[in-house]
Amino acid sequence: MSNQKTITNDAIKHWLGKTFNNPDYINNLKKFRAGFETDPCFTSQAGRYTAVDAMYQIMMMTALYGPIGEGWKYDVNYVYQDTYIAAEVYLQIYSKDNHDWTHFGPVCSVMPLLDRSGKIDQECAKKAMTNALTKTFSHTGLNADVFMGLFEDNTYVAQQEKRSKSVGEQNKKQVAEIKSKGNGDV
Repeated sequence: MSNQKTITNDAIKHWLGKTFNNPDYINNLKKFRAGFETDPCFTSQAGRYTAVDAMYQIMMMTALYGPIGEGWKYDVNYVYQDTYIAAEVYLQIYSKDNHDWTHFGPVCSVMPLLDRSGKIDQECAKKAMTNALTKTFSHTGLNADVFMGLFEDNTYVAQQEKRSKSVGEQNKKQVAEIKSKGNGDV
């Protein structure tokens, strides 16, 4: 665990569970809370940090907001400078209530153009875009438990793994039930 202050699971539960007289407070946090928890199956350790799988994040954005292009979308602007590339990501989320798009960004990530051997990194633009998207998604509350340091707490991760296993078993049962009814399609 790092020396920096880590927010505890109890502190977050306490804060998210507060009740205020203003109903807008609870309404404003609905989407944030919906994407807050991360399934540990879709994480990996990247040095000192926990990385979240990019396709899992896209799947979660689709689950929360609808298909890409309809419920949410993003644009990327690449800026090349000397030996670096910057990806500026602009996120838009469609509000069914207002029938309008909410705009976020730019959120930026910078990556070196060259790999360790001094050759052009063919993946540098993708890496910069993926990092910028991850940070942009975090502004919506997606995977907030990772970004708030909860994945540094082994007890929290164990609870999430247990919960993930339970959900996975429920999903398997539902698929088996659908198949047993003769439909065959899931």
